[in-house]
Amino acid sequence: DITLADKAISAPAPAVVDDAREPGDPLPDPPGHPVIALEELCETPDGPLHLQTADLAPYAAMVRRAIYRDGELVASHHGDYEALIGADGRAREPVDVPARVEALHERARRALEADGLAGLDWPTGGAR
Repeated sequence: DITLADKAISAPAPAVVDDAREPGDPLPDPPGHPVIALEELCETPDGPLHLQTADLAPYAAMVRRAIYRDGELVASHHGDYEALIGADGRAREPVDVPARVEALHERARRALEADGLAGLDWPTGGAR
């Protein structure tokens, strides 16, 4: 299934017209912080699972974590990082955003390797 975040990734970056950014608005392009994505194959009690974690900037101040089994999306979670973004749409401390992405990826990887999908701290009843 294609999610709103997937559509946003394939769309052109939105223009930010002024400094009156509201939470949920797009970020400037370029966003002013390193935008990273991490992927790794995790050996879990549920078998091998592919974990992807990506910053969705400049489309949104969000991190998307997605888990695939044999190429099929089995779980996904989106979390915002609005608290790290200033009124101008840029990260207050540019290193904080990639650090957040890395920390969320590491937390999901450890949970998957220890307890499989049941170990995640977000719903896994289906991809969202």
